[in-house]
Amino acid sequence: MLWLSHIALSFSLISLGQSLRRNSKKARSNHAAIKSNNHIICPVLAALHRAGDLETDSNGDVEMENLWYGLHAGLGIRETLASFQSYGIVVYDDSQKGIEETRNACKPPGTCYLLRSVTGNINATTRRWFNLFEMNGKQALEHGISTGIRGGDTNMPPNAVNCGGQYPCRKRFDQFFGGVVSNGRFYLNDIMKVVCKARQYGDRGGEHAYAESNAMPFTGWNVGVVPGREWQMRGAMSATLYAFGRTDSNGDLYLTMEDFEALFMEGRYPDNWQKREHGCLLLGCEMSAVERFNLDVPCDVGYDEPFWQNTGCNVDTGKTCGLFSGCGSGEVCVGQKCLCARGGNLRTMCYKNGACVEQRSDSYSWFGGARRIFPADNPTPCGNP
Repeated sequence: MLWLSHIALSFSLISLGQSLRRNSKKARSNHAAIKSNNHIICPVLAALHRAGDLETDSNGDVEMENLWYGLHAGLGIRETLASFQSYGIVVYDDSQKGIEETRNACKPPGTCYLLRSVTGNINATTRRWFNLFEMNGKQALEHGISTGIRGGDTNMPPNAVNCGGQYPCRKRFDQFFGGVVSNGRFYLNDIMKVVCKARQYGDRGGEHAYAESNAMPFTGWNVGVVPGREWQMRGAMSATLYAFGRTDSNGDLYLTMEDFEALFMEGRYPDNWQKREHGCLLLGCEMSAVERFNLDVPCDVGYDEPFWQNTGCNVDTGKTCGLFSGCGSGEVCVGQKCLCARGGNLRTMCYKNGACVEQRSDSYSWFGGARRIFPADNPTPCGNP
């Protein structure tokens, strides 16, 4: 029965969290100065870094136990969810430290997972890393869809806001958060409207950008079906509310525009924030992560409708697909529609004159450097050439 497997998984993750806690170094971050806080594309990781709640080595590399400790002790995320997030994000072994081209995730039911979760054994075989300042353009580390406000915007439509190579990007922040609310308060439904905007014209740089409509991407984690392309952003955006939200007179959580500016534009905790215990994967909190992955998104464009409409890049070929019909060269089946896949440059192609063609080169810059996209592997994502 599914509920019994959920209970078993919860106990497993609690044990896993305990093993990570046993080995966690309680030191504060050394604020690795290789790059600045502005180079951290995730607003929550940037806030952890600025507060000194996420420890890195001298090169900005983060070991799995340090991410777990930052999420759990720094943000107050309960052990089960902190464990799930840590094992999912930190996927590069010792041989890939500082390279991050080939991942070797430490997930159930593999030997690495068993060694870390049961014995707490951390050595050259079980250590896993990611670099806090080098996440931009890495399919394995980026969300399926995103705003690209702090970066992570290497696969945007042609008419995307030009950030001039400088991040966080004020114009893009105003584009995604502006006009959502009139009273200055973002409740859960309002926050999902930001996901709607990303669905329509946001970045598609993560490995799950072309995932199945109803997917089970968590190999080894029996947590059920989630919306493959959006579970990460729905989960991340709603998590900000439960981590940092203020309580109104009715007991409902909300965030202000200033709170989002603190996180996205300044990479810091919102003013007057006090840590509180929150979050769970399956059981034991107000709204589990799995429930948040499946939140409804109020949007004029349906989840299975073609993205990037009216952006200068039509991805819809007009063909349908399913169990008994596939798509052509350069196309991929998404929501029973044949859409243009990623081209050889790993950017989404556009449908023109009966074929999917690569986007033209543009003036994109990441702090003065050229666009670089690093394909995920083990496994190869849907939509990659």
